[in-house]
Amino acid sequence: MTEDWLRHAKTPETRVSIRRWSRWSDFFFWVGVLLVLGGIAFVVWSVVTARHSGPVFWWAIAVTAVLVLVCAGCGSYASGRLSEARFADGQVSVGTVEEVVRHAGAEGPDTCDIVVSASLSGTVIRRKLGGLVGDSDVGDRVRFRHNTLDPEDLDDALFDGWYGPGRHRGEPSWSTRQSPDLYADAQVSVGRVTEVTSHPGIPGDNHPTDYTLMVSVERPGSVTLRRQIYLAEYQLCSSGPALRPTIRLRHNTLDPENLSDAFFDGWVDELKGH
Repeated sequence: MTEDWLRHAKTPETRVSIRRWSRWSDFFFWVGVLLVLGGIAFVVWSVVTARHSGPVFWWAIAVTAVLVLVCAGCGSYASGRLSEARFADGQVSVGTVEEVVRHAGAEGPDTCDIVVSASLSGTVIRRKLGGLVGDSDVGDRVRFRHNTLDPEDLDDALFDGWYGPGRHRGEPSWSTRQSPDLYADAQVSVGRVTEVTSHPGIPGDNHPTDYTLMVSVERPGSVTLRRQIYLAEYQLCSSGPALRPTIRLRHNTLDPENLSDAFFDGWVDELKGH
């Protein structure tokens, strides 16, 4: 399965990231499975040998439970990063929600699964996005990533944010991921724009065009950080070309492939506040 994703990757950096997070995801999964099986075997052995009432037994159970939870948390994080890596070189499109299946959260927030369609160069593609937090309605607009133009490859999609400001409540969207408060003490770097994707506004719906920028930041020691920046129309250059080749951005980590760790801080050749 990993080889299939590697074939869709367009850069060596993306292939390395896919392999790395795939290994970590598998590692935490199998360690968790072994811990669970080992815990069950230990309980059975303790009961059979009548050694299940001492402090050693309960300490072993507690330690095993904690380790299983750690593996689950780390595995979930690794799986999320793997999903980002798989679609890092994918195309970003805006689609319309066709179907919504809602799931009531027993001990957490409500979620929903949606099917979206997008018209690209005369071809209509349909994709399924699952586990989205919050509510959605048929007709809503959503931004998503995909690696192919297969019309019915429903699983070829990664949620990339709701399209249009202020439409949804409680969902993780591109605007909330780039909240200024999260980057108040972040490091400021200068990056080079390597790719620009525009998302035209919907005619008659008062939605302006916005943009997705892929940015590379060169660090000492031949380390390159890759970041993804979302720009609204009001953030374009006020004079000259609307988009410039270099920008300032804020980031909290030095992880080379943490695409979402970025906040737009202005254009290099334009004074801040102008």
